[in-house]
Parts: sequence; structure tokens; C-alpha cells
Amino acid sequence: MRRLRLLAQLAPSFFYTRDLDGNFIEVGDEVQAILGHSPQTFVAMGESVLAPDPQSSGGEYWLSRDLRQCPEFHGNVMVFNDAGAVRWLEVLEGSSAGNSDAPAGIEGVARDITVQREREEDLKIRIERFREISESSPIGIFQVDPDDLFIYTNLRWQTITGRTLRETLGRPWWDVICLEDRESVFEIWPRGEQQGDETLIECRIQRPNGELRWVELRSKCFFHDYGKNFFGTIEDITERKKTEEQLAQYAAELKRSNQDLEDFASIASHDLQEPLRKVMAFGSRILENCSAVLDERGRDYLDRMMQATERMQRFIDDLLKYSRISTKANPFESVDLNETVMEVVSDLEIRIKQSGGRVEVAPLPRVTADPLQMRQLFQNLIGNALKFYRPGVPPVVQVKSEEGASGWCRFSVEDNGIGFKEEYLDRIFKPFERLNPRSQYEGSGMGLAICKKIVLRHGGDISAHSVPDRGTQFYFTLPTRV
Repeated sequence: MRRLRLLAQLAPSFFYTRDLDGNFIEVGDEVQAILGHSPQTFVAMGESVLAPDPQSSGGEYWLSRDLRQCPEFHGNVMVFNDAGAVRWLEVLEGSSAGNSDAPAGIEGVARDITVQREREEDLKIRIERFREISESSPIGIFQVDPDDLFIYTNLRWQTITGRTLRETLGRPWWDVICLEDRESVFEIWPRGEQQGDETLIECRIQRPNGELRWVELRSKCFFHDYGKNFFGTIEDITERKKTEEQLAQYAAELKRSNQDLEDFASIASHDLQEPLRKVMAFGSRILENCSAVLDERGRDYLDRMMQATERMQRFIDDLLKYSRISTKANPFESVDLNETVMEVVSDLEIRIKQSGGRVEVAPLPRVTADPLQMRQLFQNLIGNALKFYRPGVPPVVQVKSEEGASGWCRFSVEDNGIGFKEEYLDRIFKPFERLNPRSQYEGSGMGLAICKKIVLRHGGDISAHSVPDRGTQFYFTLPTRV
């Protein structure tokens, strides 16, 4: 029984002998250290030492089998220790006479494997838990053995690739990659293996029906005594790729559109304005040199023509400003809005004096923005507040700011003017929209449209709150990170 002797050397274990009727005759002293039973107690307990085994791993067979017919046994059994706790033993038995046809007795050795069994059970639970999580995962999971063959894929992986386990296990991992993409994949994949880093690859796979799908493959190589294993995930990004392609097309179309807009701006600034300049020039000459020969109706017609021409000039100028917010924009930089607003207030000094109003400016932060467009923004908002005041009520304009979300600031420009009904809120930011008669308030209706486009270009948003005859508050956000 050389195997018994070898097993007995693996502590903790104890040696024992039994007669052919199954009774224990002799038990080694080591049993007490392992189970807490003295050798005499263990001999006396007989089958009562066995613990109920839900797995039916062989404890009853170990002690109740016909030893004359079956002298050899090797298995794991559950027994009680002296405290009533369950312990696992690995048992190896054989004929002491060396003749299985007519054994004289049985020799055996039992080794305590409780810790090993607990580790195995814990590992089994962990594996089952991993499989439960893996099979319910919305991302495909796979494992590749040292020979680059699939040894595991979850349900999501099978759904994405359209391949069953039978069509996958034992196949090389590149089998799912479409032929056109394999060369580029083979260039990237080995780097992760050599450097031990996570590998990220975007490529196409080919389903059994010939359909191509874009996927994102993530994998990492783990090395062990038996070689290496790849664990990885696969995610279907076909829809994302389609969206990226659409965005690329949209960006190209937007670039063409911006170019068209820039071309239009060039035409507007030259070809459209030149005839207007001539109309205004000849109209001025008529007023200077020929007004005496014109009757009252003729002078009225001429005045109207000149006013219409001036309005057309303002429309073109404002339209150019609107188009150039994107096409002629400056790069962003750190802007001190205190300086910007003070310059705007200085430019509006005459209008402030004429209206008898005042502009109150609270301390403002620095922002990351286009300096020229910041000037345009506050020029339009403060200018509007000074323009749309109530007769007999001097305008008061307040410019404030408050810290908002991280990296952003909320600004407001508030007045005590004529206000407007908020049902028209959507209209006021549209080009050429007017809520008041042109005869009463000058302007092209482009100012707030320009403001909105500037704020949107800076990633912010703009809106307003107003009550008729109580005033208006425009509020917007800008990035403060510098």
C-alpha cells in the first residue's frame, strides 16, 4: 500500500486498520489532533462518526460496503469532530494482505481536507456568481486560452456575433473578425500581450449570415504557470458608428453652409451695399441741390426713400454682424468683463444723458470668450434697455452676475422699461422680429438674434423675464474657466 504510506505523510492525516466486518481495530494518535476524538472513541463510534452528506459523496459506502468484495476505496467523506462540527476527510483504503481475492484486513489513511473543500466551495460560488453576472451582462464577455481559442463566451457575446457556443468554443478568436479588418487588428492585439496593457480595438465582425457589425473589443492578457489567458469584452457600436458618420456628413455640410454664408457676407458687404451707397449719395445731392424745385409731395417721397435706404443699410450691417459671429469669429481668451462693460457704457454716454438714465454695474468675473463678441453682446443688451424706456421714467439698467455650476456664471441685464408680454418670448430672439412700431423705436430687429447666437457659440443659453410696463430681465450663462 505504497499510496497509503505516501498519503499518510501529507499532514494532517491519520492511519487506521479495519477488519473485514468493517470494524475499526486501530487508529493512529493523530486522529485526536484532527477530529478531537481519542483513538478509542473513534473506534467505538463506528458509523456514528459520519455526518449527513447532502452530496452523497460516499461516506456510507466507505463504512458499509462489503470489504471482502471491494477492499479498495478512495473518496471524500464528511465526519463529525468532538464538538459536533463537520470536517471533510480524504480517505484511501486497500487490502492489508495485498491479495484482493482474499484480503486479511483493511488498511487506510484519512487526510483532513476541510480547508481545501471550503476553498473549493468558495471558488465554486464565485464562479457561479461570475457566470450569473456575466450571463446577465449587457456587454459581451469572452475568454481565450493560451492557444488563442475561445473557451468561454456569454449570451450577449453570442447575440452580438450571431454565433452559438457550438460555433464558437475551440475556434480562434480572430474567426469572428471580418477579413478586411484582420490585418489592422493583428497589428494592435499583440501589443497588449507584450506590454500587459488593456487593448482597445474598433473593428467589424461578420455574422454567419454575412452581416457586418461594428464592435469595440477590449481585452487584457493574464499570464500564469500554464501560459496565458485573454479576458475581454465586446460591445456593438454599429449605431454609434452610423451616428458618427452622420455627424461627419453634417459637419461637412455645415462647413459648406458656413462657406456659403461667408460668400454671401462678402457679396452683401460689397455688391449689395454699393447700389445703396449710390442711392443715398444721389438722394443727398437731390436734397442739397434740387429741394427748391420739389413740391411738398416730392420732398416727402424723397424723405421716405432716404429713410428706407438707411433702414436697408442698417439691415445689411446687422445681417453681416449676425453671419460673422461664426464665420469671422476670434479665438477664445480670458476677458475681463468689467473693462468690456465700462467701454460699452462709455460708448452709450450720449444716449444715457439724453434719456436721463443710468447704468449700474456690479463686479463682474473674467470669462473665456471672444472679446469682440462680448462687447457686441453687452452693447446690444444695455443699448436695448436704454432704448425701450417708458416716457417720463428715466431708464435704470442693472448689470449683475452670480456664480453658477462649476466653471460657469449666470449674468443678468435688467431694466425698468416698457417690457413685453412673455407669450412673445420665442419671437424676440429671431432675426428681424419686432414687437414695437418702427416709427416709435428705431432698429432692425437683429440685436437680440445676435445676442443669442453669441451666447450659443460660447456654449451658454439666454432667455428673458418681462412684465409689461414693469421692465425686462435678460439672463444668460457664460464659461468662466480661464
